[in-house]
Amino acid sequence: VDVSAPDALQPLLRLLSQREPGVREAAARTLAELGEVALPDLTRQLSHWDGDVRLRCVSMLGSLGHPQVLPAMRH
Repeated sequence: VDVSAPDALQPLLRLLSQREPGVREAAARTLAELGEVALPDLTRQLSHWDGDVRLRCVSMLGSLGHPQVLPAMRH
């Protein structure tokens, strides 16, 4: 599976809210490896209903260190 393809983002984002912690961690690692291509989708997930998903996205966005995400993380 080519996780760098844009079609890979949505399934990975859905996996962030799975019950199994190992699944969530694997999805988070893979999204972080995608880097900037995942920025828009990760930023949108900051308003996810699940606080754990929001926390993971903040962590991933912070690790990317891209200045574009700072305004979204302040809200």
